[in-house]
Amino acid sequence: MNIQFNNNELKKIILNMLCNGGLNELHYCGVALHKDKAYRKNYENARRVLEKTGEYDTICFEDVLTQMIFMGKSLEWNDSNDGLIVGFTLHTFRRNLYESERGSSLALDTLEGRDDAITGLDLIQIGLYGRPLYG
Repeated sequence: MNIQFNNNELKKIILNMLCNGGLNELHYCGVALHKDKAYRKNYENARRVLEKTGEYDTICFEDVLTQMIFMGKSLEWNDSNDGLIVGFTLHTFRRNLYESERGSSLALDTLEGRDDAITGLDLIQIGLYGRPLYG
């Protein structure tokens, strides 16, 4: 299945995969955000962008991560299973989503409200590795 998603749909997919438990599930698999100096700077910049929009009563952590991705920043992850740091960008997520065997169907499940933590876990891994490896 090869479906093209627009930026609004991709933003919803990314925000949902982070919010619905995918972030926590990935952490349980030994893969966690790499929060170095560049991450902290990008995080604060993205948060300021969101604050300036005036669209949010409350800005959550996942909103900021999504904004970072849409600002062209890479979210770096420490994979303690093999000692690597892997990056998640909008470009690689979009490419991997389309090339992955299950990516489009998982994205559609998300857009249609049929997603859960495992859907989020798999989508994050598709963005990082091109396919789910853990979980």
